[in-house]
Amino acid sequence: MGDRCDIHRRQNKFDQNKKPTPKRPPFSESVKDALNDRLIILVAIFAIISIIPGMIVNAAKGWQEGVFICVALFIQVLITAYSDYVKDNKFVEL
Repeated sequence: MGDRCDIHRRQNKFDQNKKPTPKRPPFSESVKDALNDRLIILVAIFAIISIIPGMIVNAAKGWQEGVFICVALFIQVLITAYSDYVKDNKFVEL
């Protein structure tokens, strides 16, 4: 018990006693989680809807407000996703 042959036999039968390495979540998962926020979805819907009346009232510049809101939401989602991604990676390192 405990000699090299016994240890080798046990390692072949049961494999080595190591913790599995945790997988780092991809950035796309963080983006999906950030997009899943109900408030972001609601504001995006209203921003898209606001483009239509804006174009009816002022065809040349009426669409700008809705598009800029969508761009701001996109930037917000990227910032939130990056922050979550960094936190997840720090957690995996622990």
